Amino acid sequence: MKCITGDEVGLIKAIKGLTIPNDSSSRNEATHVVETWGQVARAKGVQLMCQAKIFNEKNQIVVACNDGSIQIRDPYDQGKVCKEFKNDQVATDFVKRNKKNPAKFVGLFANNNTLMTCTTNGAVRYQPINSDDTSAIDKSITHATYLARMRVHPKENHIFACGGKERDLTVWDIHANPDSIVTQNKESRQHEGMIWNGKNVRSDFLDLRCPVWVTEIQFLNDQDYTKIVTGTRFHQIRLYDIKAQRRPVFEASIGHKMVVSIAITQSQNEIIFSDTIGNIFTCDLRTGRNLGQYKGSNGCVTDLTIHHNSSSLVSASADQHLHVHKLGEFREEKRKILLNHKLKCVLVEDDDVPDVPDVPEVEETADLDDIRPKPKKRKTKK
Repeated sequence: MKCITGDEVGLIKAIKGLTIPNDSSSRNEATHVVETWGQVARAKGVQLMCQAKIFNEKNQIVVACNDGSIQIRDPYDQGKVCKEFKNDQVATDFVKRNKKNPAKFVGLFANNNTLMTCTTNGAVRYQPINSDDTSAIDKSITHATYLARMRVHPKENHIFACGGKERDLTVWDIHANPDSIVTQNKESRQHEGMIWNGKNVRSDFLDLRCPVWVTEIQFLNDQDYTKIVTGTRFHQIRLYDIKAQRRPVFEASIGHKMVVSIAITQSQNEIIFSDTIGNIFTCDLRTGRNLGQYKGSNGCVTDLTIHHNSSSLVSASADQHLHVHKLGEFREEKRKILLNHKLKCVLVEDDDVPDVPDVPEVEETADLDDIRPKPKKRKTKK
């Protein structure tokens, strides 16, 4: 297993040869190699990362930085920057140190020919990767500000969902016509391409309006974009079915802090999410129960990802550690690697060298007679 992390000072580190031990006694043994790409610079601090097959079907790393640059790095050539793009609004706010409402990246996606970015001011941009003309943009959408998260569907790349502060969940299709909106709300027709918009939950028992603040979005199924899981700033997990209704079909409140990152398990009936104080919970989407907690992190868990081949949960934390837990009933922490800077993102893929399988211990009983001392004969009195 190979992990690639991005931190707040612009360093990208590749952890190769990461194996998962059986027992917890050998979890800190150095069985991996860490490669560092880039130089220390706050301007190149990583905000978002993703990976895609670009340039001859090779898996490339796409990095969005604080200064508005989007870099495409080759992990097979020591992280060499193959191409770089620029977002002018993010770059301007970073140079002017705009602290009131700075533009930051909240969404990043790439495939073999298109780069997609989204910022907090609501600017969604589709841009061809192989074109040198910066003015050649496939699609540019500007809608509500104060966005906190945007997520592109992994298969249907023209579908994306976004939400934020007082911006409920919306689903967009860049290929859709304005007349194809599924909702009857006339106000939503002002945004071309919106195919569905969510509705706030009902008021509480005091008849007070519930505030809206979406912080994380994940599509539940790679083959279908109609079911979406969201996390809120008010520690709520919600499941939307855009074919059924505008309000969430499921809601659970777990923990006491803001939801930061969500990972979907292979069964799609359970999700794993993290908060700002180092908690990692498992939630059952059928019953709403908290199935357990992954322990070991001492800071905000900024990113989660699941490596299905090794059944491992990899998390990046603000405590400068990369944590690897074993999925299952016991949720044991198998690896804890110090990387010396606050981590922002983590990506996981199969290593070039396969992991060494764990060899079960075999009890050797055939040579016990040679190991045990032979009893001495007692001297008999004459």
